[in-house]
Amino acid sequence: GLCEAGSEVDRILKGVAQIGGQISPLPTALLGASKPARAFIGHVEPTFDWTLRDSGSRQLLTDSIQQALYGELFQPSPLGQAYRKYYDRLGSLYTSYDAESAEFSRGGNTRGAMLRDLLCARDIQSMVILGDPTVILPPL
Repeated sequence: GLCEAGSEVDRILKGVAQIGGQISPLPTALLGASKPARAFIGHVEPTFDWTLRDSGSRQLLTDSIQQALYGELFQPSPLGQAYRKYYDRLGSLYTSYDAESAEFSRGGNTRGAMLRDLLCARDIQSMVILGDPTVILPPL
């Protein structure tokens, strides 16, 4: 119900949905090598890069990823702990969604904002750590 039934976008989304969950060849190769990577960060579902930008200002929303890498992982912190701030955005997205949903119930035109917040939240939730979340980068 997000787009016109039978439209090109509808056909593309339905085609992607039929693929189902997969692990791409890169993490499979890295985690299964004779000297395997101990962890890999990735999405478990198809994702869109536009969830990484603010819809109004178009500014990137990747500060938490940069902080996870440069402020935590490279310091070193365990991988799972380093990415905790990335997941912190979920609270504000769901709070915004709830407010927009209440406004929508009163007849407001917030459907697009609601869908965007929900998609962004689900995008964050679908990023997972494959392998060992306690891995720490070796000192340089």
